Amino acid sequence: MILFDEFEKTYDERGDQEAILTLLDGVFPSKKLFMLTCNDKWRVDQHMRNRPGRIFYLIDFKGLDAEFITEYCVDNLDAKEHIPRICQIASLFGEFNFDMLKAVVEEMNRYGESPSDAMRILNTKPEFDGGSDFIIHLTKGGKTVKVHDKFHGNPLSRTVDFWYDLEPGNPDSDNANVSVTANDLVSLDGKTGTFTFAKDEVTVVLTRIVEKTPYYFDAF
Repeated sequence: MILFDEFEKTYDERGDQEAILTLLDGVFPSKKLFMLTCNDKWRVDQHMRNRPGRIFYLIDFKGLDAEFITEYCVDNLDAKEHIPRICQIASLFGEFNFDMLKAVVEEMNRYGESPSDAMRILNTKPEFDGGSDFIIHLTKGGKTVKVHDKFHGNPLSRTVDFWYDLEPGNPDSDNANVSVTANDLVSLDGKTGTFTFAKDEVTVVLTRIVEKTPYYFDAF
């Protein structure tokens, strides 16, 4: 196996990537397996995209799920009672990666700290995350009402505004607005990535959309 780690950084000029197309095309017979990884998919030459003859398989990494995080912590974390809290914190990120998980666990084991204390000065901050797409479900007084916008981002990093119909089903209904912040959070499900906010008789539930079948590529 021949591994090209961070392919788009090693071959950062278009001509450099095009120069190895014939190698990946199979012009030179070989029994070697070529594997490429990349962090920025848009810097990979367009002649390699949607070309299984050059790059046959692709794996799009979208971060660690709660099952993997739990399994890793069971094997490596000393204070296992903090596992649910780590899963909750991971859900604040659109893509919580292995580098982040490993650092948090090592820091907790080293100083006997809680997840929040361990992350206080780590280079792991939700505000640095690009955010995720969320499905919005809004109710007022127990009744579901129509929401006029979708949400993308990190729901705990800033104030989020939601517009909705005061009278669902009435085309002439006036619009209303509710603004929620982290202070309005009433529950957080780390396994499903669901955030529930409550304010002024309005409940807003944001559920992260997880891509099960990737189309674009981040790694090969």
